[in-house]
Amino acid sequence: MSNTTGSTGFISSVSQKSSSATTSSKSPNDTSLSVTTNNEPNVVMATIGADVKDSDVQAEDNMFSPRRYSLGETDLTPLSEKSSDILTEEEAKNAPVTVDDDTYHFSYEALLACEYEDDEEFDPFKFVAMLPPKKAIRPSAYCLSAKDMSSPPITLVLDLDETLVHCSTDPMPGAHHIFPVLFHGVEYQVYVRKRPYFEEFLKFASSLFEVVVFTASQKVYADKLLDILDPNRQYVKHRVFRDSCVYVDGNYLKDLEILGRDAHRVVIIDNSPQAFGYQVDNGIPILSWFDDENDRELQKVIPFLKKLHKAEDVRPIIRQKFKFKQLIDSYKDKISVRF
Repeated sequence: MSNTTGSTGFISSVSQKSSSATTSSKSPNDTSLSVTTNNEPNVVMATIGADVKDSDVQAEDNMFSPRRYSLGETDLTPLSEKSSDILTEEEAKNAPVTVDDDTYHFSYEALLACEYEDDEEFDPFKFVAMLPPKKAIRPSAYCLSAKDMSSPPITLVLDLDETLVHCSTDPMPGAHHIFPVLFHGVEYQVYVRKRPYFEEFLKFASSLFEVVVFTASQKVYADKLLDILDPNRQYVKHRVFRDSCVYVDGNYLKDLEILGRDAHRVVIIDNSPQAFGYQVDNGIPILSWFDDENDRELQKVIPFLKKLHKAEDVRPIIRQKFKFKQLIDSYKDKISVRF
């Protein structure tokens, strides 16, 4: 899921967020969030991104994983105590873990410094801490068919933009692929860069997991891209798009329940931690990738994934490794004190 980019390509700069997409009748002191639902109680219904009215968002922006949005009129000033709760890069490397893996280390402080330092309105951790209760999803609304007996027991869900690839409508030197997309009557040339170790990672992942690409991008773009990246569907078993996301105050979340898979055996890798805000113990965060040819994150996460593929329940292992729930709980405690 896209976070930020410095140009006006598929993903807009976070410095140009639209207020119209988050307009609501909430008062400035109302800290609640809203979730798009249908008329049946306790059933989440995703809003298709193309139907979201936002005159400030260009059509090409709406095709890709969208920009981050603030939570309407709520106070999103980052908590002043935030840095004391977040592992620094050095602490992350030295933190004891119960799994035998010292290859993949993730620093939430590095995430904020690299991707959110210019975005004073949005704090992904506070956003997750303030999410309303998750609504149940009826089995008839699951977006995937039942898993067949030959499929691996663990489902690995992969984000697309800035996790596996970086795409833009602006010409990019060294693009691995260029293809046209017709969107809202306009043809765009899409330039694609694949993250280093992309092929190695997908080959590994498909050998041990049921691989699902779950993107907040529009199907018209993402499906065509995946046809190019995996033309024989050799690696990616299923493709899930924006119409299966949950729309929360301008943000597209990936409620993993929509997949119809056992929550004990689902893992998601996404560069936007708020994307898996409803299942934080299933999520492996990864830094966004744009053009760094020395990046090794996909390669480095492989040993940790090997620890998960035979687990009866992946969540305790992920919880211990990344401590995301612990971080969110600390935010909730501070929010309850402030409000």
